Amino acid sequence: MNRAVRDRLGTRKASFAGPDETRELTGMEIGGVTPFGLPDGPPVWIDADVMCRARLVLGGGSRRRSWKVISTPELLTELPVD
Repeated sequence: MNRAVRDRLGTRKASFAGPDETRELTGMEIGGVTPFGLPDGPPVWIDADVMCRARLVLGGGSRRRSWKVISTPELLTELPVD
């Protein structure tokens, strides 16, 4: 786990959720989790370098289907903020 994420969580150790917990929390499968369509609760943290890209290719919530969203980083600024 990235040090920046551990620091932001305020912990020394952190790990990714397993497949069942990921599906329960997001409704999506590991490898297909996208910031779009998340239920209320999970935060979305975006690295500043991502916002410097010319375009983004984001998954569409499934590994079994080839759903992709291709856009500029500004699309991420439209996500709901708590």
